[in-house]
Amino acid sequence: MTVLFANFATTTLQSAITAAATSITVASADASRFPAPGANQWFPLALVDAAGNVELVRATARSGAVITVTRGQEGTTARAFPAGARVDLRVTAAMLLALLQTAGGNVDGNLRVTNNFTVNGYLLGGSSFYATASAAGNAHFWLRDDQDVPQGLLFWNRATDTVHLRRYAENGVGVEGELVITAGSGLTFNGFTVWNLNHKATAEQYRGNVQNRLLTADNVWAAAGYAGLSGDAGSTLAAGTYAPDFAAGINFYNFLGGNITLANPVNAKPGQSGVIVLRQDATGGRTVAFGADWKFANNTVPPMSTVASRSNVIAYAVLAQGYVMASVLAGLP
Repeated sequence: MTVLFANFATTTLQSAITAAATSITVASADASRFPAPGANQWFPLALVDAAGNVELVRATARSGAVITVTRGQEGTTARAFPAGARVDLRVTAAMLLALLQTAGGNVDGNLRVTNNFTVNGYLLGGSSFYATASAAGNAHFWLRDDQDVPQGLLFWNRATDTVHLRRYAENGVGVEGELVITAGSGLTFNGFTVWNLNHKATAEQYRGNVQNRLLTADNVWAAAGYAGLSGDAGSTLAAGTYAPDFAAGINFYNFLGGNITLANPVNAKPGQSGVIVLRQDATGGRTVAFGADWKFANNTVPPMSTVASRSNVIAYAVLAQGYVMASVLAGLP
């Protein structure tokens, strides 16, 4: 909370108070001498009777001559005071401890500096530090050595809406390196693009082996989702020949509406693996033949179920161009 000050703020109680009172009324002629605290503001008062008894209170609001107080502060005890007792705004230990010490100390709440703020040593924050730009300027954090030579700078450029981290030469002259972050775009270092939002690989780019793209979990899983050998995943294949496009899908799923041939895959990449699920339609009896690039154990295509509404799963792994190792899990319900 912010502590408030006022010069010559002294008066007397207009009326007596009990030890439980949470507000005091002072002489109306003197009321304007005292601050009027707002939210999170206060000032100390000393109540003194004719016998010299003193109670320190914390004033948190004033409306005219009525001051809201918290009683018995700083080791004193709340007590009754008669009308005419002195009321003084005094410097107290709590008031001084609320101030920022030049030799060290803590600040509770916000510390706002209008122009320059220099730290020699450590600046520790439990929450956040802010540098707010003026209406036409930029926001800066300078990093200087013990000779006040600039070694680094963190700033926001209003004109370009970019954040810069700049490293200066040892003598403070010339920029050795600068990292620039552009909102909604990317990251550059010394003018070279390090990362851009367009560098995030889409599912299609991942399957298509597009170079220099960043992988993210969402698009890796999207790339692994089922595609169709023709049409959408789960669509029905008419009789014919189909060459799986391994740049368009990793895992495939279709119904069989006729006899088909799985021709040699296109865009096969060594190391790519996946499954092809072929499910008999309600009629069944559909057969599957394979191109020469498909390699099965003992050079023999395993039997596949032709029972209606049963699935055959072909697991594959590309060893090299023209060589696709495969096995069959047949007859799944």
